[in-house]
Amino acid sequence: MRYLAQTMLALAVVGSFSLTLLGQSPQIVTITRPGKIASYYNTTNDKTSVLLGFSDVGGESGCGLYISASASYTGKTVRSPTEVKVTIMRITPEEKIKSAPLRDLTFTVDGQVMNLGLMETASQQTIMDLRWETLQIPVRYESFVKIAAAKTVEAKLGAAKFVLTENNLNFMRQFASRLKP
Repeated sequence: MRYLAQTMLALAVVGSFSLTLLGQSPQIVTITRPGKIASYYNTTNDKTSVLLGFSDVGGESGCGLYISASASYTGKTVRSPTEVKVTIMRITPEEKIKSAPLRDLTFTVDGQVMNLGLMETASQQTIMDLRWETLQIPVRYESFVKIAAAKTVEAKLGAAKFVLTENNLNFMRQFASRLKP
């Protein structure tokens, strides 16, 4: 029950993390609904940013994994970006943290292995005995579209294995479609 309450709190602030990753103020807009897609135009740097809200991809017992994506392009006219930033939020009980958590991300897309490499730690904090890690990796746009269009996607982040559900893939497809001119 305690873990459930902590997870609910985690989901309530996911939007703040999402917008922080884009350099947006969390007070402007929060994205808490899984799969929600939002676009923001920044007049200062003439860039449009598109963000996919985090969605649950499971994880091992006592651990939660959530995936999101973001991309940006110059101007207001839709353009396919060169890369999409894939973000995974990992929520783990503090007692399960090892000295060197693994951050290598691999997707098996319709049977084809795509080793995306080592994810960078964007943020890390402890809240109510839970370690929150936000991990990011840039993925070529074409590779992201291939993942989104797949029928089956199995993934591995370090030792944690998970499968992208049809909902996860639909969210990614909708996100990718917002980046097509």
